[in-house]
Amino acid sequence: MVARAKISQSLARIIARDIAEKGLAPGAKLPTEQVMASEFGVGRTTVREALRLLEGQGMVEIRPGLRGGPVVGEPTGEDFGRTMTLFLQTKGALIGDVLDAQVGLEGLIAASAAANAASVDQARIDALMSVSATPHRGLSDEEWLRSGLRFHSQVKGLVANPVLVLMVDALGVVLADRIRSDEHVSWTTRERRRVADEHVALAEAIRDGETEVARVLAERHQRRSNESVRRFYPGLVDELIDWH
Repeated sequence: MVARAKISQSLARIIARDIAEKGLAPGAKLPTEQVMASEFGVGRTTVREALRLLEGQGMVEIRPGLRGGPVVGEPTGEDFGRTMTLFLQTKGALIGDVLDAQVGLEGLIAASAAANAASVDQARIDALMSVSATPHRGLSDEEWLRSGLRFHSQVKGLVANPVLVLMVDALGVVLADRIRSDEHVSWTTRERRRVADEHVALAEAIRDGETEVARVLAERHQRRSNESVRRFYPGLVDELIDWH
């Protein structure tokens, strides 16, 4: 059983490498279990286990029916975040550890977006500027938090480095559900105004290609946001990350 598990893991890596090397797009059909078993000289059970490993990571989708079978998936930060959550739990990591890690990553994201701003369509810059100016009044905490996520999503959309984007997305998955659902003190108008002003300043630095300014502003913004989370969600940062 252990030997077969190791073989299925090795096969999963081979299939994943083939997908990447061939540049297969999401939805592209993969060979059937029978064809893979013959090609790699293993049993169909081993192939099935390898595909299930990849399915759990979002790399592969198993479609049902006569015309179904394995197709290339579209792994996201959410898939990576779920896996990361499991590893963070085994390390005894706290929610506060994730918040602290976000500071440097958000700085890198902003700097990368600023460096890339001159090479993207103006419409994407306009979208960033528009969402940065979203009114902060008259929104529930849920709506207001969603508007903040839209802003940061626009910033990530300007980043050319997929590693940075994937890492930030994964950490965001670890935090997002907890921030939205935990009992908390409602965010004040003053706090919302502060966040809105910082979004505008950061968007302007990115638009103008001011790489270092964008990095500093993003790190400062994340630190202040972390301080707010500590105030408005008492005890949350000291909680262990729980995989679910």
